[in-house]
Amino acid sequence: MPRPPKDPPYTVGYGKPPVHARFRPGQSGNPKGRKKQSRNLSTEVREALSAGIVINDGGRKKRISTQRGGILMLIQKALKGDLRALSLLLDLAGRYNDDPPPPSTDEPLSADEEAILSAYVADRLADGSLPRPNGDNGQAPPSKHTGIVGKRRARRPG
Repeated sequence: MPRPPKDPPYTVGYGKPPVHARFRPGQSGNPKGRKKQSRNLSTEVREALSAGIVINDGGRKKRISTQRGGILMLIQKALKGDLRALSLLLDLAGRYNDDPPPPSTDEPLSADEEAILSAYVADRLADGSLPRPNGDNGQAPPSKHTGIVGKRRARRPG
């Protein structure tokens, strides 16, 4: 420890500590540093999803984010027939798809459009390609019973 000079060149006071109480060069007053705060869940999730992973894509190694890898796995499962994965994938697509919403059909038709539509329906009814609106097409109405009860098929007698 250096000895203070007999005659200090300055007076000791606020912001001017005595020489023996000063920090040594290269040494701070808090050697361990400030404690790191715990991070919240959103920070942890964001970092985990942005971390990189290596996948094998057609024989080539490719580095992608964990988030992208999870989405690719979800797509693979949905394509293999996993209904839960398909449901989740469709939900994500609906939530994050940037496509504009479909045009509204709430607007009433103009007189011209109404006339065109009426003429088309009349033509289809005349040639028999459209069933009659009151079920008057000579066929029995379709049965509402499909033979499926819950998730099991109904047993057929026989």
